[in-house]
Amino acid sequence: MLEAPNVGSFAEGYVSVALPVGVTGYGVFRQSVPGLPDQEAVVPLAYPNVTALSMVYDDINAITAIAVVNPSNVATSITITAEDVNGNVIATSANPLVLQPGTKQIGLLRSILPGLNGIVGNRGIAKFTIPTGGIVVLGLRAKGVALTSIPTINGRTLFDFTGEQFF
Repeated sequence: MLEAPNVGSFAEGYVSVALPVGVTGYGVFRQSVPGLPDQEAVVPLAYPNVTALSMVYDDINAITAIAVVNPSNVATSITITAEDVNGNVIATSANPLVLQPGTKQIGLLRSILPGLNGIVGNRGIAKFTIPTGGIVVLGLRAKGVALTSIPTINGRTLFDFTGEQFF
């Protein structure tokens, strides 16, 4: 177990670990606000050799934030496309998000890149694609002081077991 104590100045970053085949794990993010109970979100460890990830977002009832990491040793360009609940493309990043090796970008999904403000007041699927290399995306959903993680899946489409899109 690795744990960063909740003391001192706020710091951000990410952790990269090499695990043996078959070993999995998760991370726990804790938000501490004086006078309120701590809020936690659990996220599974992710494999960094993925070129397409999808996740649901909800910008009607909550705020969706993301952290995008380039864990590879080459620069990459990430395109983000958002669809509504009917599968209509409602927002596309005007320019790709360019990340140098070992760097990250964090922010609200709706404003991390120009062109994504079309998700405001909508919910649906956000798709992250790169031509080569690998990316890791963490989604966080916040409503008031409540915080939870949004899992991403490898691929471009989210389907349930009946073949219908889900949200």
